[in-house]
Amino acid sequence: MNKPVLSICIPTYNRADVLKHCLDAIVNHKISKTGNLEIVVCDNASTDDTQTLMQIYQEKFAFVKYYRNEENIGVIHNTIKVLDCATGEYRKLLNDYSVFTQDGLQYLYEEVVANIEERPVLLFDSGKEETPAEVVCISIDDIVLCVGYRLTWMGVYGYWEEDWKNLAEREKLHGKTFITIDWLLQGFERKKLALVYQYNHTVNGVFNRTQRGYNFFKVFIQDYLDLWSIYTEDNTITSALYKEIKRNLWTFVMGNAKNLLVLKRDKNFDTWNGMKIMLKYYGKEWYFWASWLTYPYVVVKRRIKKLKR
Repeated sequence: MNKPVLSICIPTYNRADVLKHCLDAIVNHKISKTGNLEIVVCDNASTDDTQTLMQIYQEKFAFVKYYRNEENIGVIHNTIKVLDCATGEYRKLLNDYSVFTQDGLQYLYEEVVANIEERPVLLFDSGKEETPAEVVCISIDDIVLCVGYRLTWMGVYGYWEEDWKNLAEREKLHGKTFITIDWLLQGFERKKLALVYQYNHTVNGVFNRTQRGYNFFKVFIQDYLDLWSIYTEDNTITSALYKEIKRNLWTFVMGNAKNLLVLKRDKNFDTWNGMKIMLKYYGKEWYFWASWLTYPYVVVKRRIKKLKR
């Protein structure tokens, strides 16, 4: 088989049930029959049925590649490995729980092909956009303001073969949760051009929530904002942009904070020190207090609306 145009790179761990849905949406697509696509799965020593599942796919589909670590090497090293094992022109990261929509994979593939000569940084933002849109970014500010807190999602990212191989400082921020942001900034520093494709091309599959277990507030507030603080200190971004990043993140964090700390709707996240972390990073921001002060009014308004139905 010739070198594929597109590699779908999936790091996974103990999610055989949702991984199957993720793979089925790809292997049954017409693009998979062209020889222009490969699937690369890197299994971080799963203890469930992942290995058995992948053996079935390998026997049926020659373009499916499966690598299994003998021991858990951590999320970051497993992500690096899956990208290293790929052979495609463009190596697209995908969460194991993400499922391409009916035309999502076709959309992704066509945009990769359209940029295969110029090879700018490509980002695929799968928000609520039903109509595809392309946003041209010529600065880091443009990227951050366009994608916002969704830069925390692995599925946004992909790398041209030579860009990934030439990424000199892959583990510069190894201890940081969102190391893909650092890879993005390193790549953009060379290219000076990024295209953000906004389209709802994937959806989240249903998976066992108990597999999450991490501290929501530590990851999405402390880890995320601490990473951007590093770039503020070395003047990669301005303090004004950092403030905008914080405010944008709060629109995402607030809804989850209410569900986790007030409504107790999801008990599978660790919420230890959640309020303390929020106060540390947002205690001096007026919108933090405004959000909590207006929350009772919002709840009452919603209940009245439901009663009127």
